[in-house]
Amino acid sequence: MFKRVLLCYDGSEAGRRALKRGAELAILLGARVHVLSIIPSGVADPAGIAGAAGQVCLVEDSTDYRKLLDESLAWLRERGVAAEGILAAGDPLEQIAGCAKRLMIDLIVLGHYPQRSGGFWWSGTQRRATLAERVGCCIFVAVSADSEPPSTAARPQHAPEDAENGCMPLTPELASWRKAERAALLARRVAASPAAHARWSDAIAAQLRAALPFGAGWVVGHCWPFQAEFDARPIAAELRARGALLALPVVIAKGQPLEFRAWWPGAAMSTGVYNLPVPVGTPLVVPDALLVPPVGIGDRGDRLGYGGGFFDRTLAALAPRPLALAHAFELSRIPTSHPQSHDMLMDFVVTEAGIEAAVPGGLERVSADECRRRILRLAAVRGLPRAVPRG
Repeated sequence: MFKRVLLCYDGSEAGRRALKRGAELAILLGARVHVLSIIPSGVADPAGIAGAAGQVCLVEDSTDYRKLLDESLAWLRERGVAAEGILAAGDPLEQIAGCAKRLMIDLIVLGHYPQRSGGFWWSGTQRRATLAERVGCCIFVAVSADSEPPSTAARPQHAPEDAENGCMPLTPELASWRKAERAALLARRVAASPAAHARWSDAIAAQLRAALPFGAGWVVGHCWPFQAEFDARPIAAELRARGALLALPVVIAKGQPLEFRAWWPGAAMSTGVYNLPVPVGTPLVVPDALLVPPVGIGDRGDRLGYGGGFFDRTLAALAPRPLALAHAFELSRIPTSHPQSHDMLMDFVVTEAGIEAAVPGGLERVSADECRRRILRLAAVRGLPRAVPRG
């Protein structure tokens, strides 16, 4: 797996996005981080000097570029990521490739924005090799919906995966497969004996109890149990006793994100979609963390739900994105749900067999203590919890 990560930062929106996504990856991977800030050719005269303020400085540069690098390192430190800074001048492609080679980088993280002439700044030209052709490591491009290139066909936004990473188009055949797989998984779960269901539920509850750090200041969304799901309400009650504010999802309309309303024992309730109880008249809140019940869970943390797409739209719509923890029984495992571009991966998966964290390419088994540490570090990177709820 990736042990050395190079974050390319230039102070732009794309660069900030790369910094944030790179920090999340570094936390999940436990990787060593280097931040590279590049002064474009012509901005300053290269004059190699080394070591200033603990950084590897390749040039004498203006205060602004040093400040950018210092701010990025401070931002990472505040979120528990120790990083080394590198200041360089010259052609970005050459500097990134050279730095990656010298430091034996496993993963490069950079921003995504177009050039006026077409293409992207890291894509090279007919006469110049692309960055991918210059380095012998993986490249992660942090993408936002606003920076997507124009296309003759509409593309879904907020894409965690793409065709190169195993995302297949939602054909009629795949839709039929999902429907059949969903029905089979539900039948398997409902058919489990009460004794087995109780045993598995106790194990999941023990894992969550040990791993979840949520208390005062956190808004935690959970779901009323449906079709023999794990019942997250007892764990939610324990989180409430620690000071967390609980919330239940409310379906507003087909094709729309969920709303969340505060919930507590005794709150007024009515019947919603799937005949599940939903709060009535309680405050609308924005969750910082979600306990998500999947029908099926894939090997990359991809989730097969009930088919409405509500949780995916909700996770895509909220910024910062809430922490997403799936809780499921082992019998819900599938190799893949064939996730689409709009399907959002879970951050963690908890079953009766243990806890796994989503990392690039799959899931990694972690202890409850390690899960707790990663939750806190990932929350710091995303800026969670948003605010301390009042009263």
